[in-house]
Amino acid sequence: MTKNLKQLAILCSIFLLFSCAPKAGESSLGSSSSVSSDEIASSGFSNSDSGVVASVSSSSSEALIISSSGEPTIESSSELPAISSGESSSSASSMDELPTNWGETDLAAMKKFLGEGITIPFPIGITQNYVEASGTDQDGNSFVVYDFNCANLCAQYGAILLQNGFEQEESGEADLFFYFKPFLDGSYVLYAQTDYYQGAFEIFAWLEVATPSYESFPYDSINSFFSISVNDDTLPPFPLKEGEKYQAYPSGNDYYCVGGYFDDTTSDDDYVLNYAVALEEKGYVVDLNACSAKSETIGLKVEFMATEGYFFMQLSRYQAPAKGDYSLTFAASDFPKTHEYGEPNAPLGKNGLSFAYSYIMMVDTYIQFKKNSGACLYNCDSLGSIASIVVTMSNSANPSYYSPLSLYVSDSKIMETDPSKKVEPSSNNGVYTYNVTTKSGYFLLINEGEQFASKNDSVVVSYTMD
Repeated sequence: MTKNLKQLAILCSIFLLFSCAPKAGESSLGSSSSVSSDEIASSGFSNSDSGVVASVSSSSSEALIISSSGEPTIESSSELPAISSGESSSSASSMDELPTNWGETDLAAMKKFLGEGITIPFPIGITQNYVEASGTDQDGNSFVVYDFNCANLCAQYGAILLQNGFEQEESGEADLFFYFKPFLDGSYVLYAQTDYYQGAFEIFAWLEVATPSYESFPYDSINSFFSISVNDDTLPPFPLKEGEKYQAYPSGNDYYCVGGYFDDTTSDDDYVLNYAVALEEKGYVVDLNACSAKSETIGLKVEFMATEGYFFMQLSRYQAPAKGDYSLTFAASDFPKTHEYGEPNAPLGKNGLSFAYSYIMMVDTYIQFKKNSGACLYNCDSLGSIASIVVTMSNSANPSYYSPLSLYVSDSKIMETDPSKKVEPSSNNGVYTYNVTTKSGYFLLINEGEQFASKNDSVVVSYTMD
């Protein structure tokens, strides 16, 4: 099965950060690329005169028809009831009756946030009190529905999605489920996410452009993205299994990702080692423990990993830091602003250096580390010698319900919370100062609290590059 954009994004967080990901809270994203209805209308796909059924909803007897003009429309065998969020169906005789179809306002929201004629199946079992809360955030458009009055319908709705042509992919979390469906001649992918969060059953749906595939290594796309000029003499390609294609896409403004399946007669470890040698032969400085390589001449950093016969690389710009003292600040705006915590081991760039985090999100104006989850922030590139880390508790946090963070440092990648490398802080009016007295280039800042989240205004890291 061809890997889609969300799958590659998840692979990115797993593959590239696996070598430096702490065990606490360890589990399996990337950016999504939402698509507007205008983009769909201009996508240029064509179909037969009779139309092609691209999506069928068993719950409402409705079908998405792609006409010969390329315009998606909905055809239904029966008129849909006008069920607005939180309103009862016109056919319901009491509030005990459960709706069976999307209401007109819901379909309007799908049209606005997913695209013309695009629907997802109705979740049988949801109550009349469900709320449609679709909108747009930094990741794009999403159709959103939640219900505090129904049971956990994740398994039941998942079965409905599978019956309607969706496929399930691993989320890395026991209570979070992802489904996807190639769509519109394979040019797009429709995603549905379900979870049961703080007593509410939730559905999120969004549309993404499908991941481009290439017969040969995508040098032209890489050069265009970074405004550089690389070829097989300066960036070695990696060989694929016969019949496979390279899958490549930009991730935000800073990263370009390339992946593909290789011949399974070679083990993952051997494949990684072979590529590390190839990079070294081209003049890269390779750190095999970190699965990364850097070239000051080209100004390129290559991070790479292989798992289950799939090789993945993430490219980014690189400039060697000058010697001196530095300070960087992590603020709430560096983390996702949703009611869901960030993907585990999600990448984050600061000062031209690579960091990663798990189960952290932006809430209002503060950084929140999830409780009892191994929520953490750590660096993947060396900081030379860390002098101190200062964590400022949020003014909105109740000290009685605040979980101070634990800091661990090391001169190499931190793989676990080693008590011998723990740094105890001093505290003053909610400001926690961790002074690092040993020469350590790597840190792990983690919420080890089981009862409370850790709410902080900022994290300031001071370090010396020498």
